[in-house]
Amino acid sequence: MDDPYREIRQLIAEFDLKHSERPNGEYPYRPLDLLALRDRDFDRDWLVEKFWPVDAHLHIFASPKTGKSLLMLWIAANLALGKDPFTGEPIKRYRVAYVDNEMTEMDLQERLIDMALPFEELEGWLLYFSYPTLPPMDTESGGLETLSMMKHYDSSVLILDTLSRVVRGEENSNDTYRNFYGFTGRLLKANSVSLARLDHAGHDPKKSRGASAKADDVDLVYGLERRSDKNESPGYRLLRTHARMGGISESIELLLSDDPISIKTTSIRSWSEQAIRKARELDDIDAPLAVSQREAIRLLREKGLGPGKTLYLMEAIRLRKERAPLKEFGL
Repeated sequence: MDDPYREIRQLIAEFDLKHSERPNGEYPYRPLDLLALRDRDFDRDWLVEKFWPVDAHLHIFASPKTGKSLLMLWIAANLALGKDPFTGEPIKRYRVAYVDNEMTEMDLQERLIDMALPFEELEGWLLYFSYPTLPPMDTESGGLETLSMMKHYDSSVLILDTLSRVVRGEENSNDTYRNFYGFTGRLLKANSVSLARLDHAGHDPKKSRGASAKADDVDLVYGLERRSDKNESPGYRLLRTHARMGGISESIELLLSDDPISIKTTSIRSWSEQAIRKARELDDIDAPLAVSQREAIRLLREKGLGPGKTLYLMEAIRLRKERAPLKEFGL
């Protein structure tokens, strides 16, 4: 009786022979070194506190004329200037690439002037690509070209306005966005590029328009809507609809001011109670302010204290660096 798997076995043998001829017999795919992972210190940093973590990929959708492009331009410009866009506090400066297939150069000039932003300080930091001829990002060439562009300009933050304009596949096809991730999103993620994708809301304003898989590959999904406060002042509300990580605000209320245009939070974002308590524990055991995550865990365990959730421990370490001493919190 013929072996039904003969052809498959032959293909495997040919594959094994081909790979045995590699230099030094090295295999190209290696698992993570778990011991090195254990000893590595991670620190969740933020582009925008409680909204956009460094390296995270965001998907933001809104109904037409809501103001999503205005909001993202404000965020991009402030990151490029080294300011928290929602509080105005000094932060690390980022070189931001903005791929725009919506606004004209005249629109951009008008908005930056209306925001009273300094063109000379933005130059070289806000990298604005107006209607660029990049290959579609749901193709292999599109992914490679996008990553090449980010590396060439030494940029680690990318904003796409809008997602539907940078792909060639059908908007209602799940394959379009699976290809986007396979060819572009995955490359950007592996190279520590933070990404924000703007998109249109569908008939249901609480969901993106088109394919259901559109936002499957991102870390955070936000819906943007216009709002007015009790004084009828205009603004926005960012509602988090999906998240793969903790420590993210579920809702962010923003006030839109005119002359000049600015967008600020309506309340001061606070540290979590869990992080405050853990920071006080670190104070009580005299842990150095510059303590690493690994060292903090060791010191806490030596004193019979649990390190708790990594998310809150990392937040506590950052809190102590930025807001020491902690007596002001009353906890």
